[in-house]
Amino acid sequence: MAIFYPRRIDPPILFNEKGSRVAACMVIYMTLKLAITAAMALWKTGLPEKAIKYIFDKANVILLDERSDRESFQDALEHYTDDELMIYVPDVYQEDIYRIDYARLKENGIKLISFDIDDTIDDSFINKLQANAPGLTVTMPDKARELVQGLKAMGFTVVLLTNAQQELAEGACKDLGADYCIARARKPEISGFEMIASRYGVDKSQMAHVGNSMRADIAGGNKYGVTTCLVRRAGTSMKLVKFVSKALGVPTKGHLIRERLLERNMWRKHHVYRPGDQYYQLGEEPEYRRQAPPEDKSVVTIFYDGKAPYAAAFNLCRHIQSMGVDAKLKDADDYYEGYPGKVIIIGHHDLTKKQLAAVGVFYNSNGLMLGYTRDQCVLRVSRSALGKGKKGRKKFEEYYNTRIHSYKELAATYNVPMQFGSHDETRKSQYDLIWLIFATHWLYGFLGKTSELGQGAGIDIAQQAANDLIQKVTADKDKVYTLEELLRNTYKANESDGMKTLRKHLGDNIAFTCVWAEARDERELEEAELLDGELSGYVFTVGGYTIRSTVCLYQDDDEVDYTQRIPVGQDAIAQYREESWRMREPGNGVREVQIVSARYNGAGSEDWQHICIVATSIRWDESINFIGTLKPSALAPDEQEVLFILKQYTGDSFGVAHWYKLSSDGNVTEYEEHPYDPESFEASWGE
Repeated sequence: MAIFYPRRIDPPILFNEKGSRVAACMVIYMTLKLAITAAMALWKTGLPEKAIKYIFDKANVILLDERSDRESFQDALEHYTDDELMIYVPDVYQEDIYRIDYARLKENGIKLISFDIDDTIDDSFINKLQANAPGLTVTMPDKARELVQGLKAMGFTVVLLTNAQQELAEGACKDLGADYCIARARKPEISGFEMIASRYGVDKSQMAHVGNSMRADIAGGNKYGVTTCLVRRAGTSMKLVKFVSKALGVPTKGHLIRERLLERNMWRKHHVYRPGDQYYQLGEEPEYRRQAPPEDKSVVTIFYDGKAPYAAAFNLCRHIQSMGVDAKLKDADDYYEGYPGKVIIIGHHDLTKKQLAAVGVFYNSNGLMLGYTRDQCVLRVSRSALGKGKKGRKKFEEYYNTRIHSYKELAATYNVPMQFGSHDETRKSQYDLIWLIFATHWLYGFLGKTSELGQGAGIDIAQQAANDLIQKVTADKDKVYTLEELLRNTYKANESDGMKTLRKHLGDNIAFTCVWAEARDERELEEAELLDGELSGYVFTVGGYTIRSTVCLYQDDDEVDYTQRIPVGQDAIAQYREESWRMREPGNGVREVQIVSARYNGAGSEDWQHICIVATSIRWDESINFIGTLKPSALAPDEQEVLFILKQYTGDSFGVAHWYKLSSDGNVTEYEEHPYDPESFEASWGE
């Protein structure tokens, strides 16, 4: 995984046509990078021909997955009855194998549990490399090994039932300590299930199967009559390949099955977090099937609370309608608790204050406040928050004139003034800006949409993306970081999860003043500004803090670790620019890293405070996932604003979240959340 650089995304890059092309470039590039990395590893370790063939053929196999009969399969699905489609619906749906309620399975008479291996327990790409490489052994994640031993201690028989090769199945079985394994099971055929039942003398009602594939694991298990448990795909290799296949207009049969189930309201795999509605256990129905949809659920109603917000509410309503969503505009007097459908309230009177307090504030900047739940969003402005008299008005004028250009296309569509002062009161300009910010960054998530693009656009966009990538590489072939620039432009910060984590530990009263997507004053560092070992860099401002992100080349060998931050010499940098791919291999004495530093702008100091170092390798990676500023409350002075940055470590079997806090006095504090130490996170926050 490549290092992602802090980069302003405005509007969110995946929510417009240009962004979709760049996003496609990203996944195509990452897939190519994966293949190149594998090729280097293969060349260096001297893997046998069958391993090499697997690596370079796998992506093509997936992309062309049964293309010859895909159309006929799609046609057959359309004629399936609901009863026939139920073969693909699991009894249990959970995020991963570790979240299944195995105690409940035991209570329901389950004695034997069979597991798929590839992309259910571990990354199939890594599994195949281990199974086919001389001198390597198949190694499963530590957490999976602990799970299997725990299940055996509960009295379960644990079996591996996989379509993979014998060497992989036997290696995984030995490493996990499972009771038995069956390779090349040819799921969804039921012969493997029959062999297990016969060997251990159990009835199908006493068996459960866990896997990530609806077409193989769930269909096979349901055909035989065992309890089926679906989990999301583990690892990243096949996720990337299948995402590319879908973007290129070549959906796999699994994609087609899920689309058909969704159309029939028989099963739903959400791509956004919906409390109580994403996963379910044995004997439960998903929330969306337990409750009848409320009246007019597809309708979005915008309530304007006061006269000043009417124009902004009207434009927001028009914008939502332009997205193909039914929207209507109403006065706040028509609102009542439990109003059906999705509700947006915009204003500054009592209704707005009350409902904003109910949903909670997660965005607060220059008198602009926003908060939302799954079904209700509140946009509130406050003139008094800017301060009294001309000083407050002047402050907001400067802010408005700076920020409005970030939304110039949307503003032009709805005749929103590009300069402050066109309205008779400041509050109206506040409403103009808050609805534009909401529409750009959060409206699609609130509506449950993942893309601005209509049906059928994917093939053309993906093709254009491929062409753009080729042209870019050709034009900039002598540059080292051209593709990294594409990656920077495609990164969209998931501020929602970060905000939820911070609210969990700091309380609901905190007020966010700025998030990564709202960054400003971004510029690329000049060569004269770069320090020893630095190859390139950017600076940008979030809230009251300026962040400096640079790509560095550090020494990394048996004597010096890259974390010591010792830069290489100019000769090594020159060689790296010529032979970057080769020098990225382990053992070459250098490592490319990202260094993140920051400073508080109100301190009057030019000194940068080191925040963290971000690196990557073949088996693990680190990335910056959140940047934001907040105050203890909306009324707290600016000096109490702090900067939070999240660095996420992802390894073979676990991930660790590292939170860094920079205060206005220059102090940097680190908090850590480790999956094997449940008290680590809470303890660090309890200072």
